Amino acid sequence: MRVLLQGNTIKSRLRLLSLALILLPPTLGLGFFAVYALSYLKDRAYETLHHVLEYDKGFIERWMEERQRDVAFLATLPVVERQDFPAMRHVFAQYAATHDDVTGVVFLDADGFNMVDTGSDKRINAKDRDYFRAGMQGRAFVSDILIGRTSGKPILIVSAPVAIAGEFKGVVMTPVRMTTVDALLRTLRVGRHGSVALLDSHGAWHVGQEDAQNATFFLKDDLQRALTKAGAVATTNARGEQALGAALALNNDTWVLAGQLPLSEVLTEYSAFLLTALAGGLLTLAVITPFLLRLIRSLERPMHQLAEMAKDMATGQFASVCPFPGTRETSLWEVRTLTEAFCRMQEMVGESMETLKRVAITDQLTGLFNRRHLLAEGARIVDVCLRGGAPCACIMADVDHFKRINDTWGHKVGDDALRQVADTLRYICRGSDIVARFGGEEFVVLAPNAGLAQGAELAERLRLAIADASLYVDDTRVPMTMSFGVAECLLESLDTVAAHGPGSIDLVLQDALRRADMALYRAKQTGRNRVVSDDEG
Repeated sequence: MRVLLQGNTIKSRLRLLSLALILLPPTLGLGFFAVYALSYLKDRAYETLHHVLEYDKGFIERWMEERQRDVAFLATLPVVERQDFPAMRHVFAQYAATHDDVTGVVFLDADGFNMVDTGSDKRINAKDRDYFRAGMQGRAFVSDILIGRTSGKPILIVSAPVAIAGEFKGVVMTPVRMTTVDALLRTLRVGRHGSVALLDSHGAWHVGQEDAQNATFFLKDDLQRALTKAGAVATTNARGEQALGAALALNNDTWVLAGQLPLSEVLTEYSAFLLTALAGGLLTLAVITPFLLRLIRSLERPMHQLAEMAKDMATGQFASVCPFPGTRETSLWEVRTLTEAFCRMQEMVGESMETLKRVAITDQLTGLFNRRHLLAEGARIVDVCLRGGAPCACIMADVDHFKRINDTWGHKVGDDALRQVADTLRYICRGSDIVARFGGEEFVVLAPNAGLAQGAELAERLRLAIADASLYVDDTRVPMTMSFGVAECLLESLDTVAAHGPGSIDLVLQDALRRADMALYRAKQTGRNRVVSDDEG
């Protein structure tokens, strides 16, 4: 026993472990496993069901919110409010063409007639429809799951009222196919033979399987228990098999997202678990002693080799990841050495990567973002603003007579001037604004949620701050002013994105930069030290 306990090496510890494993009766573990395994597998099956349902529910709710936001946005467009039917048809057709789930967009006037319908030229009156009555009451509307008369596929009706100064002017309505939801539910199966379905308010199964329409996915009593119970419920699936089921309510409790897993699949796994555990226990009793002796011999030498290799890797020749917490404090010398080497290496690589990342997006002289970061992150911000209907101002600034500063005071003073400009821009601009050095003495400010007028106000504040800034050389003040050009990223530019694809959003930013640069040129030509907006001639 003394020989087994002495020394802090893997060899000595494995000897002690082998003795403990030989003396511990594996049958105790088998007995405990048999009692609790079935309950565990059922709980795990429910957790899997619940996780899949939660994921699907979140996806469906986000999908519905997007459709509702889209229709509400269409209902507030200027062409809809002034009832410019040709322009309205063009906008609606563009929207339908870029959204696969949408079969068409309809505008119903205050009398219920379809004045614009991208899906049909037939004149109808929908004054008696639920969605029109909801619109007359000033409410948005989402229908129950319906079956399309032509396609025979499940659809939704999503609508929003059109009102001007509180006066009801009509309804924008769109039928939405549920192909996206249907594809999701078919793809995300539970286990090998489980299924997930979307049930309507009457419990009919419409979405999630090719032959699902009007099938019975849950017995009524089982469905109620699944909605109220915190665990899996025993039920019968559409094939008449015993199954475990779970359900979640959504769309204000009018729909049910239900999932089932055949009980036979759980029992098969349970039997496999028991057989594996029994075979493993018997095999352990038969071979544990020679196996552990061989394990000792097979681990000791490789661990020494790995420790030496870790020392080499710590010098920077290879990259790795620091092991799990607690490994560094182990008393085993070989493992401790390996851990320390890997951790040192990780710290070195991590610091280097952070430095490279910072250098890649930062202008080294001013500490502002560089042109590369402006073009990459700016395109993303412009995309978010335009698609959300928010303005985005682009301000381009240039230091007046910067060459004169360099020629008169020297390049060091010129660098100090650029750093002071950067500090002033950083101090005045908001944290959400992107402030970047565009090149030389040119700077760009991208201000999300700011229109042309707000951008001009911000540029004027920057102009005054730069003019008031104090830059001294040997007690002599160096005067400095800047000229500014302001433009706004145009909502019409979304047509460019629709025509050329999502990757063309950078064209919108480039267009705003070009117009801001032209406004800056006019500011230079008309006297400098001033702000000129894109809309000024």
